[in-house]
Amino acid sequence: MLSTLKNTTSAKRKRGKRDTRGTRGTRGTRGAVSKKARGVPSTSHVRWNDRRGYVAGDAVDVRWSDNKYYAGTVVSVRGSHATVAFPDGDSDGIPFSRMRRARAPPSVSKWRALPARDGNTKDMINDYLLTLVKPSDHVFTLEDPSKWRTTRRLLAHGVRVTALSLDAGILSPPDPSVTVVHDYTTPYLRTVGSDAGDAGDAGVDRPSLCWLDYCASVRRSNSGFDWVEDLSLALRWSTGPVVLTFSKRGVANYLSFALHQIATVSGAHVLDVFEYQGENNAAMCALTVTKSTKVPLTVPQTLSQTLSHYATPHPGETVRVDQGGYVWEGELVRAYTPLEWEVRDEAGQIFMVYAKEVTHVKM
Repeated sequence: MLSTLKNTTSAKRKRGKRDTRGTRGTRGTRGAVSKKARGVPSTSHVRWNDRRGYVAGDAVDVRWSDNKYYAGTVVSVRGSHATVAFPDGDSDGIPFSRMRRARAPPSVSKWRALPARDGNTKDMINDYLLTLVKPSDHVFTLEDPSKWRTTRRLLAHGVRVTALSLDAGILSPPDPSVTVVHDYTTPYLRTVGSDAGDAGDAGVDRPSLCWLDYCASVRRSNSGFDWVEDLSLALRWSTGPVVLTFSKRGVANYLSFALHQIATVSGAHVLDVFEYQGENNAAMCALTVTKSTKVPLTVPQTLSQTLSHYATPHPGETVRVDQGGYVWEGELVRAYTPLEWEVRDEAGQIFMVYAKEVTHVKM
């Protein structure tokens, strides 16, 4: 359980749900602090020396048992407690363990929202793909014609789209400029990929991105298409990366299998692996593959960042944290686990937060 990890790291845990033993949540009961409050587990491993330094006039935030922080001003300090005045005129004795220096409100800098950790990331992936192309570029994508979600986003960006589906609804695109293909992927890619020739050949309308959005198992048992052949043909046809999406069902050790199959494609290199929750909480995986003869492989100039980096900030980047309505900014230190990250605030203190509480990254 998460509570058993509190002594394995020097980072303090600042979460939306906090241990409230010995604290008071009503305005009428704030006052003397019980002995239990002096030992709140979320900060018990932080030395008192790390909390000292408060002086009269300091702006602070005080945590109460409703898991919210209230702004106040230090009036006086004695031992490990401070008398704090609140805007309503009330003053109370507060232990340092329930105080922190007031943080500046979030800036008005440009921020990019991160995908919800418990939501559908389809729109986020569409947004990421838009960073890889520019208006007038050509993109080939597999499409769900009941929604046309990807095609609509690309068209709004000024991108030319070729959309493929076995569903007959593909024959009624949202815009007449869309090239539609009512077929399996492999037969179609054979017609365009086999004749593509070298990348410099003129007269070939090459896409700058192919999104093979299968949302299916990595099994190669479907008689209508073979995703490994699709990848080989798409890399030959496209001038940019190929993104493939699969569900995790149907094959034990599916990722090892997929990577082994991709390794059989001449010149194919996996740039990124991104696991995520799809619609109906389906476990999904997106692989970004490029073709290169250069070793070691570097991320292509047109690929500013990988999908994983787009969805998950890197250490050193400035992030916005939202803990039940209390919003603050800090620097991401590291991912402690996939669900827990360490963030350093402007005062230099490191706090453990849930990944889902990190909502934005500064651009």
